[in-house]
Amino acid sequence: MKGLIDIHAHILPGVDDGASDFQESVRMLKSAYRQGVRCVIATPHYHRNHFHRNPERTMEALQKIRGWLREHLPDMIVLLGTEIYYTIDFAEEIAAGNIFPMAKSRYLLVEFSPLEDYAYIRNAVHVMVNRGYCPIIAHAERYRVFHQNVSRISEVIQLGAYIQLNGDSIVGKNGLRMKLFAQKLMKKELVHFVASDMHHMESRRPNLKECAEYMEKTYGFARTKELLYDNPRKLIENKLIEEL
Repeated sequence: MKGLIDIHAHILPGVDDGASDFQESVRMLKSAYRQGVRCVIATPHYHRNHFHRNPERTMEALQKIRGWLREHLPDMIVLLGTEIYYTIDFAEEIAAGNIFPMAKSRYLLVEFSPLEDYAYIRNAVHVMVNRGYCPIIAHAERYRVFHQNVSRISEVIQLGAYIQLNGDSIVGKNGLRMKLFAQKLMKKELVHFVASDMHHMESRRPNLKECAEYMEKTYGFARTKELLYDNPRKLIENKLIEEL
């Protein structure tokens, strides 16, 4: 498949725990391009206690990457988002320019502690939806409370959340437990997005080609296209995704 859209990627150099420098960003983009990815949403972390966002630095890194792409890979684009470690004042941080919604849409990519209480996650989804946003729960296969009771995934979807899984978990690179849980969510059709969550070339590499091939063989072409192209395209166009 070509034209894949990767909605979760830490490719901007020197802004979080992703690409350490511009050269590594370029290597990651080249690798993703060879795998058929033609659009990436850069999602640098926003975590008040660990990553202190400098919006100017983020935009400088983005423009440098876009300049390189125009010269070397003109049919590949990079859009901007944020992976938000949920904070109750997220809306104020958006207004202040410290958090970038996904591709300037109403969608927000949000993460929590893997050990977070379910009541906290559910309340966060409720708050974000009531503020007019569409929360995407990043790498949902990591959360203890979802493993304990998969019906909680259905509940947060009913509240207005969307579910993203990491490609490495689907193909088994994050261990058997993660793979089996990802398979369960896929079979129950409780997934809206699959993304790379790429950070480096040494570990957490671009991986969507292997994942797409596995998904197509296991779940079919239509489902693979839905999670790696159709739904991401709706996000970029700021359109709602129909309930599963």
